Amino acid sequence: MSLDAIATGSAVLLDANILIYAHLGQSAECGRLLERCALGELRGVLPAHILAEICHTLMSLEARVKVGMDNPQGHRTLLEKPAEVKKLGDYADAVRRLLSCGLLIEPVVKEDFSTALEFQKQWGLLTNDSLLLAVGSRLSLNILASADKGFRLATRWKLYAPADIFITP
Repeated sequence: MSLDAIATGSAVLLDANILIYAHLGQSAECGRLLERCALGELRGVLPAHILAEICHTLMSLEARVKVGMDNPQGHRTLLEKPAEVKKLGDYADAVRRLLSCGLLIEPVVKEDFSTALEFQKQWGLLTNDSLLLAVGSRLSLNILASADKGFRLATRWKLYAPADIFITP
């Protein structure tokens, strides 16, 4: 289902790709979802590890442009160039904007890891994805916004995805 179909008043668990597509302007639908959260029409819930993933992804994207980092081990390049890291800042501004747009940042707690391990076994999810659902499970959330079709197997959640971008299976 489309992100626009999420009912007003719903609490929505947000995956990193939704915020990244919105930030990059690759999905107007993702942008509208964040606007609805900022206006209080929806309660957007962002687990802290997903916020860290967003921060890392945006930093890496900025580094590709400004530092010329475009290799599979890009983080190693940045580790070896702290002076270049200090020059990056667009990603930090974007993260600060996210922090101020009314999203609930939810911590990951010890019990979430146990639940996540079960979700990995049950649905074949990777760590960050299974932790996302574990946090959602702890909070009794059943609506997930993600462009990751791998979540289709996790039938405990209603998956809403942007309809205005091409997503590979």
